[in-house]
Amino acid sequence: MMATIISEANLITMPSGWWPNTANITLSSVKPEYNFDYQQMYRSHMNVRICVDFLARNVAHLGLHIYKRSENNDRERIRDHKAANILKFPMPPQYKVTQFQLVEAVVADMLISGNGYLIKHRNSDGEIFALQRVPYMLMEVSGQLIPTGYRIGPLGKEFEPKDIIHFRFYNPENSTLGISPLEGLREVLAEEWEKSKYSSGFWRNAARISGVIERPLEAPAWSEVALRNFRQQWEELYSGDLNSGKTAVLEEGMSFKPMSFSQKETEYIESRKLNREECARAFHIPPPMVGILDRATFSNVTELHKSLYLDVLGPMCARLEDDWDLQYLSEFEDLAGAYTEFNIDEKLQGDFAMQLESLRQSVGVPYMTPNEGRAILNLPRLDNPMADTLVTPLNMGTPDMVVNQPVKALPTAVELKASAQSIVPEYPELDEVFTEKWRKLLTNVFTRQRDSILPKVKMDKLDVLWDKERWDKEVAKDFEALTEETAWAFADAFAKDIGTGYDREWMKEWLSENARISAEYINQSTYEKLEEALQAENPHDAIKEVFAIALASRVPKLAEERKNMVESYVEAKLADIADQIVGKVWVTTSKNPRPEHKALNGEYVDKRGLFSNGLRYPRDYRGKAEDNANCKCKVMWVRKPMPVTIPSEVE
Repeated sequence: MMATIISEANLITMPSGWWPNTANITLSSVKPEYNFDYQQMYRSHMNVRICVDFLARNVAHLGLHIYKRSENNDRERIRDHKAANILKFPMPPQYKVTQFQLVEAVVADMLISGNGYLIKHRNSDGEIFALQRVPYMLMEVSGQLIPTGYRIGPLGKEFEPKDIIHFRFYNPENSTLGISPLEGLREVLAEEWEKSKYSSGFWRNAARISGVIERPLEAPAWSEVALRNFRQQWEELYSGDLNSGKTAVLEEGMSFKPMSFSQKETEYIESRKLNREECARAFHIPPPMVGILDRATFSNVTELHKSLYLDVLGPMCARLEDDWDLQYLSEFEDLAGAYTEFNIDEKLQGDFAMQLESLRQSVGVPYMTPNEGRAILNLPRLDNPMADTLVTPLNMGTPDMVVNQPVKALPTAVELKASAQSIVPEYPELDEVFTEKWRKLLTNVFTRQRDSILPKVKMDKLDVLWDKERWDKEVAKDFEALTEETAWAFADAFAKDIGTGYDREWMKEWLSENARISAEYINQSTYEKLEEALQAENPHDAIKEVFAIALASRVPKLAEERKNMVESYVEAKLADIADQIVGKVWVTTSKNPRPEHKALNGEYVDKRGLFSNGLRYPRDYRGKAEDNANCKCKVMWVRKPMPVTIPSEVE
């Protein structure tokens, strides 16, 4: 078998067997016989390979692009430059190396050894024409504080630092060589290796009855020949896969005593799972991403997927981008100020449907022609001129009206509220009083639950610790009383402001049902957190921490949400029956509102109508939890028809 390497545009033929069997960097052994080097650990330990492949493939899948800033701070992607072409096709086509393969390989080298190397192949003019990965075990690096030279051991070929792109992790002992993440796993991997050897032996002997045979004291002594014959016959009858499951027949009052441990007794399966968790932890990977789904739920997997690109791949990509900029782009004088970037943003934008909905809410009018939509679906264009026209509903006006409408001075919230036309309900004293009442109630609920559960933590099942029927009933009863008290206080204040009366019976049924649903929702959330805590090494402390977080963090948040939801509901009900109220305007009051709510700011609809996000008012119980959480928006109720020009923003 022969192999070739490109070096300075020449092909170098290597003899068979040139690839070394060991690396120049080896793993310190925990046991004398455990002396695997890094590549052997990658081949032999499934959990290491899972983590390395997962990160390397995900980084390579992002795509590496080159950008340059213009004078107005816009950025332009560089597509037709030689530097971009080399990144896209790192080697001549006959060598079958793609950008994905190159990035995947060099990132995998870093994750395995702490170092990754690329050779810059140059033509006769000294210009780069190809990039080639060099396996880390072949490269020798000179220098302690800075790299002074690189040498490919089997070739005896030396390179200057400018001809090598060297990616490396931090090493406290050496500034020129990175340290492998596997160094922190050596004890875990050595233990796993020993367990795998034990397991192999266990299954090789699985059909053998492991134990000792006892003979009565009064039985005659055996000769060496008789003992040897008995042992031989026993192994022939009861060892091996073909004899597994047979029933042993003993003579002369003999008795058999098992001496082996079962897989359950040695907790073999749990230890294998723990090893994968340790590997994932060493590479900073959320466990569900590598198949550990014990504590996975739909919601936390979605958030962990975002965290993967923000907290795990984000720093790694930033490290790689800096190396590409410093060691590669600096070779091209006409790309001064350019930079490389992995396309992480595309991964965080959500699926196509989410992007369309977000853009629709932001723009507020149709933003795509039929032919543009067909192009996305790879359908042919339509020759009809209307297919290239942006169609806008009549109630939204034409695109020209929307885009070219002259900007007029916008009234502030204070000015609108001061007019006879509009009113924004604001009751700071009631806000303070009832927020505090909800805090006290929620604190009491979580304290009762904590004091009831902690003494029973030794029980195995959460269903025994947590009495769902009791807590749903108790908390719903508590919530119903305070929900009604909150509703009547805000309803009285708003009814006085708009000059209308109301009948409390209209709202009692809804308030009671809302209190029940809210109580069950909060209890279910607590149940899920307790379920996770029971899996911890110290369940008692974990459960104690669950309630500590609830008292410190969940109570203020939930108190504000409950008060706001009830207030919004009663104000909407009163406005609905008040003849003098004809419309409503969405008003954002936060200094940093979420983009979806900022887009709604100033939107006017009929008092019974829906805003463009599908809600009747801020914190509408029909909305999604993520839309209502921490929302501080208000409704401006309009006493008479709005003028033709609707304010697009309200300070």
